[in-house]
Amino acid sequence: MKFTAEEVSRHCTLDDAWFTYNGLIYDVTQFMHKHPGGIACIVNNLGYDVTSISDNKHRWVKVVELLADCCVGELDGPPMTKADALTVKFD
Repeated sequence: MKFTAEEVSRHCTLDDAWFTYNGLIYDVTQFMHKHPGGIACIVNNLGYDVTSISDNKHRWVKVVELLADCCVGELDGPPMTKADALTVKFD
């Protein structure tokens, strides 16, 4: 299935936790409780793209393999990072 970044952004709760990574969408609702770095670092980015954050902090981790069972679809269009969502846009 394909979802837009806006659709992914609606899945940002502890009971419904999604993020995007390299164009794929992951439901990490169950995984985040197993994350070695704790749940907070995932919760702070739910609903957003985590590609640059993950690649920066987890260069040695094969995210796609690790989260293969959590993949729920593909991103339709550009990703949205938390920084993108917080940026004020002027017309």
